[in-house]
Amino acid sequence: MIETAADAQRLVKACLYAPEGGRSFGPVRARLVFGEGYWQAANREILPLAMIETRAAMENLDAIAATPGLAGLYVGPADLALAHGFPPGFDRQEPDMMAKLERVRLACKANGIAACIHCGDPAYAVRMSAEGFNLTTIGSDARFIEAGSRSSIARFRGGGDP
Repeated sequence: MIETAADAQRLVKACLYAPEGGRSFGPVRARLVFGEGYWQAANREILPLAMIETRAAMENLDAIAATPGLAGLYVGPADLALAHGFPPGFDRQEPDMMAKLERVRLACKANGIAACIHCGDPAYAVRMSAEGFNLTTIGSDARFIEAGSRSSIARFRGGGDP
């Protein structure tokens, strides 16, 4: 939950190794998986994404997007909607919310960073991708597990898939 450029600067610093950041050095597991030279390539592969979920984040959007080292902005649509007086949920359709999403996308484009959004449905993810978002989710692990569980329970009870 990033609300200011200072928050975004702290995020970048926490994600990247020196000299670009201030992340503590000690990549034991990463060294075992990626080799001794992991630290030399890590900053090129780590993508600090600032979550945009509040009114304050929208008010400071341009300054946040301009943060050096930031790879992108990631919209949390449920929290962003709730912060603006809408019920929480994914896959927003309200004109006001769509305008906010477009504003995030344009701020990203102006700063050469990725525009990212959490989607609840693959069809909405396709739409957001077509509208210029660079990274979209197609759901979440918890919802996939929930859907599989519901389907299994329904079949067990003899009702077929829900």
